[in-house]
Amino acid sequence: MEGRIVTKTNEASRVAEIGTIKVGRKEKRGGKEIPVSTDYFIADGKYKSKFYDVYEPEPSKIEIFFPSDDIRQVCNERLELRSSKNYDGVGGRLLAFGDGENFDVWAKNKGVYVPIKASEKPELINEMAEKAGTEWYSVLTLRFMILKIKGVWGFWRFSTKAEASSIPQIINTFDYMKEVTGANFVKIPFDLIVTKVVSQKPGTQHSYPIVNLIPHTSQEQLEKVADMTGEIKGLLTSDKIDHYIEDKSNDTSSHDTINEQMTLL
Repeated sequence: MEGRIVTKTNEASRVAEIGTIKVGRKEKRGGKEIPVSTDYFIADGKYKSKFYDVYEPEPSKIEIFFPSDDIRQVCNERLELRSSKNYDGVGGRLLAFGDGENFDVWAKNKGVYVPIKASEKPELINEMAEKAGTEWYSVLTLRFMILKIKGVWGFWRFSTKAEASSIPQIINTFDYMKEVTGANFVKIPFDLIVTKVVSQKPGTQHSYPIVNLIPHTSQEQLEKVADMTGEIKGLLTSDKIDHYIEDKSNDTSSHDTINEQMTLL
């Protein structure tokens, strides 16, 4: 016996959440709190002081890496339906969530989320939104480690509902990296960057933040990463990848020389 009940788990779930990263804050205007977007990251949680020990008050870029290759844990996108104040007097409560086909729906009489399939009850999805007085929306949640933070081991969470901007930007990069590198994307450092842009719609001055995920690797390096499983310890920085490529090249040259000598003999 190993002293633990055997369960299905993953690396991300073994690491505690120590804080959240946001690109918005609330401001008081006319006696009300209004959400305001920012062009910099804001840390929150018990360990936010660790964040500001290594970053300026308004950083637009942070260096991260993912603690797991399980997409459900580190780069999860789902549909959510939350209550309105008119529905339950509170608002914001999670009534249901899912991937478009498989949903977990809150059953008030049972006090648990009940699984349903949209293909079996297609009318239920719209009926729930009408009853709750709100709409379904996409939510992308990233869970990652921050490279510069020392002295504490835990992941940070960033969530966004920007399904027309940040969500496709991040997902496209993440899925491409997973496809090219396989599980090795876990070891690759990324920059999480936020910029604020002005809407191009006529007659509006609305601005909003876009968050991008940028890998610390070139295309040439990415093509080599898939071959490095178990050969490099720690993070796959650009320098380590270059050294790996150089070492492999030297090994090949050495073998070519030996083969030439054997041919001469």
